[in-house]
Order: sequence, then structure tokens, then C-alpha cells
Amino acid sequence: MRTLRGDAADWGVAEALLARIAYTVAGANWQRSGGKGPRPKPIEIPGVGGNQRKSRQERGADAAQRLRNLGLIPAAPGQRPGPIPDARQPSAVEFQQRVDDEFLAREMRRATDT
Repeated sequence: MRTLRGDAADWGVAEALLARIAYTVAGANWQRSGGKGPRPKPIEIPGVGGNQRKSRQERGADAAQRLRNLGLIPAAPGQRPGPIPDARQPSAVEFQQRVDDEFLAREMRRATDT
């Protein structure tokens, strides 16, 4: 197993969750102390990837891409545009009504066929 997962072989889900909890508690304690002292460092969890933060430019590019995918801003030249902004998606109530109608129609067909 170690050859496949490397250092992550020693870590299960429980260990990873406990590491996240420990980091969260340390951060909460640091915050309640008014931010005195050094900010707690994240616990490195093998196999999860680095805890590096994205740069401001990368975060901005990600946000812009999400807005393009939603059709809220136009696509950049040479990129595929997102959904058509005028295309209206059904609300949850409309969707549930459609599902209920289809179910009732199916049940009515089944009742009349027998």
C-alpha cells in the first residue's frame, strides 16, 4: 500500500479529519486571543496536496470563469461562451411539479392498462 500512496498510507479518513479539527481549534483559539502570537500553520496531510493559497490573479481568473459559465459576463475572445443568459431555468417548485405530473401520468397509464 505504501508504494501506491506513499506517506498517505499512514493516514486514514479519521486521521485527516482529526488534523483538520486540530487546525480549526487552533485557529479559533488564536482568533479569540485577538490574533496575538503567530497564526497557526495548517497541518500537512499527505496525499491531499499542498495547503498553498492561490494568488490573487489565480483567484480572480477562477471567479471570472465561474461568472462566464453562469453567463453573467461575456466570454473572453477565443473562449466558449457560458449558458445563454435569457434561458430561464425552472424553479425548484416548477421542477417538482413537473416530476409530480409525470409520476401521476405514469400511474394513470398503469391503472388504465390493467
